[in-house]
Amino acid sequence: MRYKSQPEPPSPLPPSPLPPSPAPPTIASCADGLCATNAVLKGAGIPTGSCSNCTVRTCLKEASVGQFSPPLFAQSFLKQYGCIAKPSGKVDYTVPNTSPPETIEVSLYPPIKDSIYSTLDAFFSANPATGTGVGMACYTDTTYSRIAFYLYIQKEDTPTENRVCETCKFYSVNQVSSCFCGGDTAWAIPIASVMESLPAGSTAEQSLASGYPGGAQVFWNPRTDDSNRNAWGGYFRILPAASGNHDTSIEYNFDVCAGCGQNRVDKGFIFGRIKFQITHIKGNTSISTFLAPANAPNAVGSSSVLHMFQSFRAPASLSPGQFQKYTVTSAVPTTFTYGQTWTVSKVNTGPFKVNGADVNVLPYDPTKGLYVAMHLTVSSGGFCPSNLPAPVPAPVPAPVQP
Repeated sequence: MRYKSQPEPPSPLPPSPLPPSPAPPTIASCADGLCATNAVLKGAGIPTGSCSNCTVRTCLKEASVGQFSPPLFAQSFLKQYGCIAKPSGKVDYTVPNTSPPETIEVSLYPPIKDSIYSTLDAFFSANPATGTGVGMACYTDTTYSRIAFYLYIQKEDTPTENRVCETCKFYSVNQVSSCFCGGDTAWAIPIASVMESLPAGSTAEQSLASGYPGGAQVFWNPRTDDSNRNAWGGYFRILPAASGNHDTSIEYNFDVCAGCGQNRVDKGFIFGRIKFQITHIKGNTSISTFLAPANAPNAVGSSSVLHMFQSFRAPASLSPGQFQKYTVTSAVPTTFTYGQTWTVSKVNTGPFKVNGADVNVLPYDPTKGLYVAMHLTVSSGGFCPSNLPAPVPAPVPAPVQP
């Protein structure tokens, strides 16, 4: 038997639409998009000069009262803004809402300049007057040997139209580059860590037992100038392997130190690194590449001078303008930066004159090796060990809730 299907009941009417949600409360952007004045930055211990520059980073806004107070927040803030700050100690912190209670160690970070706020978290925990700020030094790595940039954090007024939290704290954040002006003389030196281990003030040839590949022996001869105790620089002597031939696969890394009087790295700064490679077994030719410092791969810098010395005898003097008499070097641009290469196509031998004096360069002698020196000058554009990163796209989240 066939049954007649019954029609389906009609669908219920859709519910009445809800009233529209109220407009979200406004949160005004902080500050006026301008960096603090040089006077304010210097007052916080941040050095400024004609080669420094400043950028406004995303400001900080509490979402609830006390959000920035836990000591863990300062650590989170530094990480979010890409700042490797040097800690001064640790403090125990009990994480709220944990059962059983969990206690962790949190690093403390002091501002550059002594103030009533001994640490960054003390500054965030307090309620300083508007316009009060602290400066933080941010390093290139955890050796804390080179500053990449500075952060300046300043308390701002909470905007009156901030309906989310009328008593929440606002801070502006500036990032200031750590830049050096141009004009400094720069020399290729042994890798900085090796250079600093050599005896200060010595004028004797030094064997570089570490930092360079085996099979070849590398020596450093510091500059001697009795008329100028601050004179510096020097040249390398590279002996070949036991076969008497240079290994053309070896890449020798030399740091480039600018303004390093008396051959002390701490008197100047590492401007770059040079990768030097001998390309003929008898040392007649080579290729060199100018690179960013090993501990500052994002550095910005350029040179306006290159003097290359490569010979089978030591230079009669370290007057860079005379190097071209000994060495035939390829041309480089008037101003060049990291990634630039140059080559030595010939080591001049035989008798010739240098600054009016007779010089005789004998053919290659493996017992004496190859002599190398490189002289540069920091160009007028200066040197900054780190690019300014892109602004932080969003406010820093609180790591924990109080």
